[in-house]
Amino acid sequence: KSIDDIKQYLITKQPGTAVFHANFFEKNKKSPKRDWFILSQINEYGFNDARQTLNSLSVGKRSVEHIMPETLTDAWIDDLKKGTGITDNSVIKELHKANIHKWGNMTPMNKWSNSMLKNIIFHEKNDHVEGFKQSNASINPDIENYAQNDTQYPDKWWSIDSIKDRTTALGVLAEQIFKVE
Repeated sequence: KSIDDIKQYLITKQPGTAVFHANFFEKNKKSPKRDWFILSQINEYGFNDARQTLNSLSVGKRSVEHIMPETLTDAWIDDLKKGTGITDNSVIKELHKANIHKWGNMTPMNKWSNSMLKNIIFHEKNDHVEGFKQSNASINPDIENYAQNDTQYPDKWWSIDSIKDRTTALGVLAEQIFKVE
């Protein structure tokens, strides 16, 4: 078969936009190599970041940072409650479990930066010398745009809505990148 035949076959097998976005939004399993690949492709092509291709990092230096950490601290539980009316910690813990591995909660980082950020609260992760604002990857400074902000609180915070909104935005970029045309 020719390349055009293969391309036409792939075009007929790829999901439509609605199915692609639904599947992208529902992802909730950890797969470090796949997660790194997809997020680095979104960084390179979705943010036009050819100056710093993340794939140039050696495999041993790659990691995927969870913005809302895998291990919740009391400070994170308090931030996740902000603006929701939720007072029950068990509800927050269930929301955490359901959203921890969503695309909008993950971002590519080198292992050194990831180890420096660990479980610290969002505004500290964002402003840290190894944090999102200072990252060489264009996908990372953009994270702040999805954080919540309210004059009632002195600092921006990360929420379940932040994760959902960023997942939707990354899904639009991912479809553009991976669609066969």
